Amino acid sequence: MSAGLVAIFNPTGAFTLTGAAFLFGLGFAIWVAAIALHWQAERVQSKE
Repeated sequence: MSAGLVAIFNPTGAFTLTGAAFLFGLGFAIWVAAIALHWQAERVQSKE
């Protein structure tokens, strides 16, 4: 997500708005997946 934000606000960068949005979206998807996996791991450990 950080790479996408930097690319959006960097006026001298070679990233397009579409590329920056893609980087941000990819970072967001990875972040959400990590939260879901952590939640699932906590749920499994509490049953043991």
